[in-house]
This record gives sequence, structure tokens and C-alpha cells, in this order.
Amino acid sequence: MRVLVVEDHAKLAMTMATGLRQAGMAVDVVFDGHDALEHLAVTPYDVVVLDRDIPGVHGDDVCKALVAQGSASRVLMLTASGSVEDRVEGLGIGADDARRADQRYRRRYGARLEQRATGWSPQCH
Repeated sequence: MRVLVVEDHAKLAMTMATGLRQAGMAVDVVFDGHDALEHLAVTPYDVVVLDRDIPGVHGDDVCKALVAQGSASRVLMLTASGSVEDRVEGLGIGADDARRADQRYRRRYGARLEQRATGWSPQCH
């Protein structure tokens, strides 16, 4: 499985990438929305782990671009906010799943990504 991690906090991004690689996934990491769009233009990803609040192009706009292109990539959007409204908004713009990005959830990425990429029906694509 090929995964793109888009996270502006380098330590968190590298921690996620390490865990996903240990689970056997091919992982690329970028730290802003511009680089995310560049990678997505040339590489087909099964899953995009997308921090919502990233510099450059906002995570919402990266997600919208994927949907507009008809991308088959599944988008797991992360938000620092724990509000239901923020997660619902992420789903509304095209994310397949939207979660609060707490430490407990970050540790469970591997299994969740595998589940999402292999058997999940997208809600908004």
C-alpha cells in the first residue's frame, strides 16, 4: 500500500511514517499543501493522511482538489479540533474519514489505513 503523509509537524510526520513503514507500507512524507499537490500529481496513492491545518495550500483545498480530479485515493483527514462539526465539515468537503489527531489515534494509524484502503466504501467520492 502506498501512503502519503501530509503533516507540518516534522516529528509527528516522521513518527507516523516510521510506524506505517514498519507495517509494510510505502510512505512518502510532505510538510505542506503545495508539496502534497505536487506529489499527488505524479504518484498514485492508496491513502492520503492529511492534516487539515497545513501551511501553503490548506488541507481542505488539497482534499477538494483530489475530489475534483476524481482521485481514487482515500483521504483520512486529521484535525486538532475535537469538535464533531469540524469532522463533519471534513467529510463534507470530500474526506473519507475525519478524526481528531490525538496521540492515541496516531498510534493506531497502520491498522486503520489498511482497513480503509482495502475494504472501505468512500462516503463522499
